[in-house]
Amino acid sequence: MPERGPVGFGRRAEEGPDGTGRTMAVVPGATALDDALAATLLPVRPQRGHKGMFGKLLVLAGSLDYAGAALLVCRAAGRAGAGLVTLAVPESLQPLFAAKVVEATTMGLPEDDLEEVDPERALGRILDHDHDAIVVGPGLRPGLATTELISALLAVPEEPAPVPAVVDAEALRSLARSIYGGRASPGGRCSRPMSASSAGSGRRAGSIPTSTEISWPTMPPAPGLP
Repeated sequence: MPERGPVGFGRRAEEGPDGTGRTMAVVPGATALDDALAATLLPVRPQRGHKGMFGKLLVLAGSLDYAGAALLVCRAAGRAGAGLVTLAVPESLQPLFAAKVVEATTMGLPEDDLEEVDPERALGRILDHDHDAIVVGPGLRPGLATTELISALLAVPEEPAPVPAVVDAEALRSLARSIYGGRASPGGRCSRPMSASSAGSGRRAGSIPTSTEISWPTMPPAPGLP
């Protein structure tokens, strides 16, 4: 039987020239980003610090069909150093998610008779929650209720400055529906939304545009198409 190697996403150390388990640089002259180097990039935290000092993140994500999206966001937030992470999900699903997330807390959002999130009551509960930043969209259930909640949340004014927000996945689609439907309100609560891709490239959008403020570039036709 051939020898079986490791599978999955676990770390693997290749044997170095001196017989140690060091990981060799792929490109000559490159610097390996190992744990020791990554640790130098992290800000130093006070010895007597506590979780309440390192940011409070609210995550509005997840549904019965896409539970993993919300769980991955909460796990990534914790690994990135967020002090307190709260996952807001429909109240009927709160027991399910509470059993899955270990470090994050959960908050149930009110639902209507059809087991869809009640936009008005859910918005009130979200605004009552104390948070410094918000993630909206991954794994949300598509529908009119979601669109109304996202539109209302992003349109709420906040002084003196808007809460930083990552708007992704279903929230982007809901935002597009709101813009084309004429329900978007510029200068709202999260007036600088960004998707995960735009966050990675360092680009941040301006205030939430209306349909008349969007200028879509003209894309060339694909090869072979008229």
